[in-house]
Amino acid sequence: MTRQFNSERVLIIDHETSINRLYRMQLSYINMEFDLVTLGREGLRKLNSRHSAVIIEMTLPDVDGLTVATTIRERFDYLANIPIIAVSRMPIKGIGKECRHARINAILKKPLIEDVLRDALIRYVKTIPTAA
Repeated sequence: MTRQFNSERVLIIDHETSINRLYRMQLSYINMEFDLVTLGREGLRKLNSRHSAVIIEMTLPDVDGLTVATTIRERFDYLANIPIIAVSRMPIKGIGKECRHARINAILKKPLIEDVLRDALIRYVKTIPTAA
């Protein structure tokens, strides 16, 4: 059984072209809609109640992912519990404490293995599984 998402939408904030192709493939496979932006400030403007989760690259060109995550938690009361998944090329051990402090739900290491992203979304976005 593969979990399929019906009305969920994820906001992706990542500037890497190669990984953005992987996001598109993986999210299409599980029937999840998404908005993709390349800058942190743009992501904060785009974020709204239609989003079921946020995927944030930790090293964005304009502002770091920790700042974006902290801003989401502090500024968007109605999204205070939205799942935030960080992705990074940095060693996870080095950023774990800061991510926990920013209430980031998961940290994924780049390059992403295809199933890892899907599994994180399945874990944090609450929906009912359907047969594929």
